[in-house]
Amino acid sequence: MIFMQQNTPNSFLNSNLQVQFSISAKDILNLLNSPQEMAIVSDLWTGDGFYETNCAAVQLGMDVQEFCLRLRAEREIAVQKIRLCIDEWIDSGKRVDKEAAYKRTESRASEAALEAAAYWETSRIVFDRLGTTSNPRLLPRDGSDFENASWKARRIIALVLSSDLRLRIAKCRYEKCKRPYFLLNRPNKTYEHGMFCCIEHNRSATVPRRMQKRRRQFQAKLIEWAAAYVRRNGIADWQKSVPFKEKLAKHLVRLIAKEYAPPRDAITKNWVTRNWVEIQAKAAV
Repeated sequence: MIFMQQNTPNSFLNSNLQVQFSISAKDILNLLNSPQEMAIVSDLWTGDGFYETNCAAVQLGMDVQEFCLRLRAEREIAVQKIRLCIDEWIDSGKRVDKEAAYKRTESRASEAALEAAAYWETSRIVFDRLGTTSNPRLLPRDGSDFENASWKARRIIALVLSSDLRLRIAKCRYEKCKRPYFLLNRPNKTYEHGMFCCIEHNRSATVPRRMQKRRRQFQAKLIEWAAAYVRRNGIADWQKSVPFKEKLAKHLVRLIAKEYAPPRDAITKNWVTRNWVEIQAKAAV
């Protein structure tokens, strides 16, 4: 199942059922990226204006305002379900910090898989015959054709999981991204630090994390160097000896000077005092 470009007719074919769907990848991204109030009035739902114009004709005496408020509440729940399932599906490709679309699997996205399966199980095919042609459509099996937010939510989830969007849809891992959902250009690539919609967001999100990781790794290296020095030159109760700790600190400074762009370049006896327990434990191994 392939999503068509936005400048082509809003329909595409399922190779088995040949059922037409009026939805596009851009529609889905707009829904996911919209604030809640905008998402519930998306073009993917039947608009309130339609009801205000037609409800009275369909059912005399209907409280249109109350009816629209109820549908809005149902759509709020449906939008939350869509985001939950799409996020679960995207996250199924994560392995610690690394992320790859080709590693996504329904076994790690059980909620999304169940909702997609429920869509196909609760749908029925209807043929709209126009002249010599027939246009099949999928509708809710229970007959709630007028408005069924839950069924429409499942339709979006099912289309994502059964089309090329299963590998193309992604979510920017930068927490401040205003439109986090986007389409991947390289779905077969493994992203070492997660997926990002642009280079700027990649840098903003990963540079602090990488620096913290570098500092942790360098701290471990310093402990290792200090432990090696204690093993070679240690004295009894060395942690209480100020002269010994000063010599150890100077030794570490000399080693740091040989490193390329070290995260820190100054070590004092106070650092040795703060870390003597780890140094001693390492030296005893």
